[in-house]
Amino acid sequence: MASEESELRFHHGSYPSLFENYPMDRVILVYSVLHNTLTRTPLTNYMGTGSMVWRNLGYGGGCMDVFEAIAGRRSIRKFTPDPVKEEDLRRILDTARLAPSGTNQQPWHFLVVRDADLLERLAKVVKDKAEVVLAHMSDEQRKRAEPILRRFVTFFAQAPVTIFPLIEPYGSLTYKQGEIIGQDYDPVAQSIGAAIQNLHLAAFALGYGTCWMTGPLIAREEMEELLGVEPPWKLAAVIPLGRPAKVPGPRPRKSLDEISTFIDPDS
Repeated sequence: MASEESELRFHHGSYPSLFENYPMDRVILVYSVLHNTLTRTPLTNYMGTGSMVWRNLGYGGGCMDVFEAIAGRRSIRKFTPDPVKEEDLRRILDTARLAPSGTNQQPWHFLVVRDADLLERLAKVVKDKAEVVLAHMSDEQRKRAEPILRRFVTFFAQAPVTIFPLIEPYGSLTYKQGEIIGQDYDPVAQSIGAAIQNLHLAAFALGYGTCWMTGPLIAREEMEELLGVEPPWKLAAVIPLGRPAKVPGPRPRKSLDEISTFIDPDS
């Protein structure tokens, strides 16, 4: 039988509650069904306005819907050494597999690296390339870019797992005709973006942290060589995955009014 401390955590106002208006017995019933637990701990002291009952994870996991997963996900840059369960890893990757893509081309492949030595070698080529980039910058440019290039492009090597999404050229006849007449759009970028987003949300729902990294692509060719990537495949991103050691607060977002325009029929 799980104890209160091991099985339940209480987060004040972290996310909107799914169960705010539910009787306590129904809350424990839903929780038990979703997580296959037999916890009988009274929940009276765990429930309050704007709060939610979670399983024994301080980040992600527990009972949520897709809206809460989108709102709750964070970019994680520090990880614990805890391994990622094989079943969880496959489940996360499967959500990427199910993503939509233009004409269902599915132009992706995912390299899953759990070799710490290889991750360190990948981080080294990124670090070396960052030094080359910095050397070609002006003093003012270097002042702005140096903290980013030194701190935020190699931390993927500290995660227990790092996923390297690959993309291949789009094979649609419609797209090739578009190239001929000068249309400028990239269905491959849109397709892999959908797959990566699925992956991030699924990881969060299982209590893992991820970060969508493109900075390391300054050393794309060097990384592809170490990973054995051959044309026509190209590295699209770098995604470290693991249990979060540190969870940042929410980042500012533009308001809905700033990013949307509604075009309605004339009245």
